[in-house]
Amino acid sequence: MLQFYGIMILITLVVSIVADGMTALMAVICYLVGCAFSILFMHESKKERRLYSSLFQIVFFSGLLYASCSYLYMEFKGYSYLLAADVDYYFMPKTISFLDLDDFGLAMTENWKSYNLFSGSHEGYFAYIIPFAYLCDYLGADLYFSMQLSTLLVFGLSSIVIFRLFLLNEFTHQKAFKNTLLICLFSILFFYSSVMLRDIHIMFTYLLAIYFTFRKDFSFVQLLKLLGVVLVSCTLRIETGLFLFIMIPVYLLYSLQVSRNKVASILFSFTLSLIGIVALFLYSNRISSVFMRNSDIYLDSDKGSGVVGALQTIPVAGKLLSIIYNAVQPLPLWSKLSPGVSNYRPEAYNLMTFPMSFASLFNWVVICVIFIAIVNGKIRKKLAVEINKPLFYNLLIGFVFLYIQASVISQRRLMAFYVVYYILFFLILRVISQRDRVTVMFLSVISYFLIQLLALVYII
Repeated sequence: MLQFYGIMILITLVVSIVADGMTALMAVICYLVGCAFSILFMHESKKERRLYSSLFQIVFFSGLLYASCSYLYMEFKGYSYLLAADVDYYFMPKTISFLDLDDFGLAMTENWKSYNLFSGSHEGYFAYIIPFAYLCDYLGADLYFSMQLSTLLVFGLSSIVIFRLFLLNEFTHQKAFKNTLLICLFSILFFYSSVMLRDIHIMFTYLLAIYFTFRKDFSFVQLLKLLGVVLVSCTLRIETGLFLFIMIPVYLLYSLQVSRNKVASILFSFTLSLIGIVALFLYSNRISSVFMRNSDIYLDSDKGSGVVGALQTIPVAGKLLSIIYNAVQPLPLWSKLSPGVSNYRPEAYNLMTFPMSFASLFNWVVICVIFIAIVNGKIRKKLAVEINKPLFYNLLIGFVFLYIQASVISQRRLMAFYVVYYILFFLILRVISQRDRVTVMFLSVISYFLIQLLALVYII
């Protein structure tokens, strides 16, 4: 309880200084809502509920400090946004347009009135944002900071799902807690933790869907939850939501293998297969249009004369190298800390991108450790015992997800499956000796800084 009240007081002080008292109240409300969700919606032991709450509190407050620093920097520089241009030209103006209706019910009706699953709109995101916007308006809080808080709340809840995934992979509570904090504070997730974009929300739905695939016994309720998460994801971004449908056959496949209720599992698998085939036949044109509309964004966006463009000319290996190249961005690690001599988009390229540099190192270490495990027979044998079937299936799906977007230099759409590979990374560290662990980590860090030198030479 001391941590709970201590962090609440710190939140009040920090946000009151950075913004104002009403915005601080908004921050406290988000904090209390997150703490309530972390306790009420996880039906495990009292010890685990305490860990959920503690994890949320630490992650939320850490993200709040970063959001506060970003807000201060934005105000000091006189910018209208920071880090992502989409906020300024789309998400914030549309949120303000809903506020201008001056009626919460009318705003929600307006948001959903022309909804079409395949339209590619973002009704689900704005359905989440509108209540925050109207509460902010009622309190007289700062709108931009409040929108940061709306993302931060989902980020904090995502940490609990990551923690649960570690437990399902037989990590101790202490290790799961520590590993989750490392991921949330030092990976690319932290950079997007408070940016007014859909990516953290989509990552949350993906993590929930991945979590459901680990459930052993078949349950119709569990299947409905999974389907609900998939449909919610479709309202956030249709193309990534459609991909998430693959989690339903993964869940059914695992249920068929291990569930005690195999008859029900087989029956529902057969039924859903028929429904899926009929739906695919009926909506094939619309699904095809979604694919064509987004192919330039997800499949071919960065095929140019640069590094990625050159790699795409190499069959298979080029795609694999592109995945690695994307994961270790920015190269060199300081390249996004300044807009450069051209002063190009200083709102997006500035000191507040520093979490991306930490994430670059984190990802490189993960890649090195996974590579060593692949080429080392002894480690591979030990690891094979540790990887359960749901994790194996999700690693395969994650690889496909990363592979088809190998030419896209953006990590924000890949975060959920990065988490799956982070779990693999920590599993590898668990099966190797302390001495080997230190050696591998040391060599990974040294090689990372050698890459920075090579990147610097390439720029010069």
